[in-house]
Amino acid sequence: MSNVTGPFSFLPILGDFNRRLKIFDDDFYPHKNDFSWQPKIDVIDEEKQIVVKVDIPGVEPNNVDIQFDNHTLTIRGERDTKCQKEDKKDNCIYYERIKGSFYRSIALPGAIDEEKISAKSNHGVLTIILPKLKQSMAKKIEIKAE
Repeated sequence: MSNVTGPFSFLPILGDFNRRLKIFDDDFYPHKNDFSWQPKIDVIDEEKQIVVKVDIPGVEPNNVDIQFDNHTLTIRGERDTKCQKEDKKDNCIYYERIKGSFYRSIALPGAIDEEKISAKSNHGVLTIILPKLKQSMAKKIEIKAE
């Protein structure tokens, strides 16, 4: 048993619990990929554009790669969270935030104007604007009574 006392005396128990969960490793999940998390997304189909919002708090914009090819939007990146002071390493008491690579691939309907796709990041939300080509926008057809 550990000599840890006080408010953090539960930490050795957590370590033992994590070791016991090793049965859920790659052998148990043979199709597991190399991506450690998937950000949540919203896809909004507006009249003139499709808007994709991606929750990626803590991810620097230069750590995100966005590609559009064959009606598919692909977003991949990496979050590197450090839990250490400037001059010390491994001084975390408790660590829950997910770090590592992520990947999302979204098939989108209709024709997109690839030259006008834009993206911006604000307060951890990546917003991607995919303007529709004019021929892919729905046109209301009026019915004339005779």
